Amino acid sequence: EALIVGVIGTLIGVLLGALGCSGLFSYLNRSGSNNLILKEILNEIGKLTFYFNWKALGLTVLFMAVIVAYSMVSPIEKLCRLNPINALKSRDDVDKRVTKKLLKKKKKCRTGKGLLGYPVSYGFKNVRIRRSRFYLLVISLSVCFGIVMLVGCIFETMIKTELNNQNKPSITIYGNSGDERFSYSEIDTFRDMFSKKKGFVDIGYSIEVGYFEMKDASEEVLKRNYGNVEFVGLNEKYYKAVSDAAGTPDNSAEAGVINAILVKGNIKDKDYIPELKTGDDITIYDAKVHIAGEISIGVFENIRTEKLPDTLFYRKKGLTFFYLRDFEEPVISKNQMEKDSDNILYHEETANLYIYIDAEKDDGSILSAVSEMGCYYESNGINYDGMRMIKRIVYFIVAIVLAIIAVNLVNVRTSEILLRRKEIRLLRSIGFSIREVRRAVISEGILVALCSVITGFLIGVGAARLMSKILYVGKGITGLYNSDYMSIRFGIDWGVFAATAVVIFVINIVAGLIALALVRDDYK
Repeated sequence: EALIVGVIGTLIGVLLGALGCSGLFSYLNRSGSNNLILKEILNEIGKLTFYFNWKALGLTVLFMAVIVAYSMVSPIEKLCRLNPINALKSRDDVDKRVTKKLLKKKKKCRTGKGLLGYPVSYGFKNVRIRRSRFYLLVISLSVCFGIVMLVGCIFETMIKTELNNQNKPSITIYGNSGDERFSYSEIDTFRDMFSKKKGFVDIGYSIEVGYFEMKDASEEVLKRNYGNVEFVGLNEKYYKAVSDAAGTPDNSAEAGVINAILVKGNIKDKDYIPELKTGDDITIYDAKVHIAGEISIGVFENIRTEKLPDTLFYRKKGLTFFYLRDFEEPVISKNQMEKDSDNILYHEETANLYIYIDAEKDDGSILSAVSEMGCYYESNGINYDGMRMIKRIVYFIVAIVLAIIAVNLVNVRTSEILLRRKEIRLLRSIGFSIREVRRAVISEGILVALCSVITGFLIGVGAARLMSKILYVGKGITGLYNSDYMSIRFGIDWGVFAATAVVIFVINIVAGLIALALVRDDYK
């Protein structure tokens, strides 16, 4: 019988698995063009092709053999050790040892209130008596719960670490369509507009203005204006990152003076350009600048990699001044520049916006608003909806596995109750009411579910943490992880936890009630 059940179960499982996998691949091949991530995968490999994995079949057969041996062969071996007389009397249901434990300290047990308010905590006592069966059920459910939590935690960690790391902006806006550019005065307007969108976290900005030499620029003009110069105004967060790298800034308290951090580009071939250092006070056109600190290009590149937008500008051939921009008027006015335009090309002030988005809450409304404005923008290339679709596919597969587990659990619990007919009759004969018997069975299910959820949660979270460390030795799941500036932001999907826990509790309770309904003639 065990062999027949095992063979039939394995064949049905292989058939359903093969059909389900091939059907899923066919669906993805047909609908892949509707999802950017799947579209990129299909463009890379052509199409998803189903292959039968014999190693997987071998593991399945081995798993079924272990399950069948433990659940069928082992109990039969024990039953065969019964002497014929006891077997004919069907005394294997409740033997003397179990009966004695059930009736032990009966008076003391009936004095208090148990779970759900009934007077006898028999359900918990029965769990202790039949602890080997209880352990098996808890372990099997814990493993199932742990697998679901593992999948949920890995996806949550991936989203938080790779797609939702707030060190980098999700969208960079360079300006309006055509030649129009944003100004400082418009930043608060954009902040107010985007803050009403779902998923908005913050908005940063950099405001660039400067000039660079033309081919025939004279030494006199270049010396007076320090060659190629770029002023980059930053919001407080960005400026703090730059100034911290320069050490303790030597700020000037004089009114109207701009405290700036200097980054020197390649100006070695311009010996006539004055050498600048921390503490110097200079005037460039109508801008009074105090050099509060300086950093090298290499240091700035590291800061930009770790804490600043990748597109943040600095002049590789010349001088770049980073300063805190919290005022309206430009550092260098266009009118002032035009008075001294001898082979110096001036570019007007431009505000670049950097929008930070919470990927877990984003509904796409921010990106849609940016697109409708006709702005020049750049996104980080991650299609959050696509990742959510893949997440839903994985959860759908996990849900199918849980459904199969649920059916088996109902079968196991029902079979267990059916085998305890004599025990139920014994409980009725010693004074248990129908309601108390029902509550005793429910309490067993609740205890099994509670232990399974707690143990499964610990198993799943522990395995997910270990797997996260392994995954993030390299580039992570999406390839966007960079250990130089990203930390592993481990996440727990509490929605998955709650849904799975409710399912396990409901299944255990319902399974017990179904089984009692089948043996109701024994405890009427």
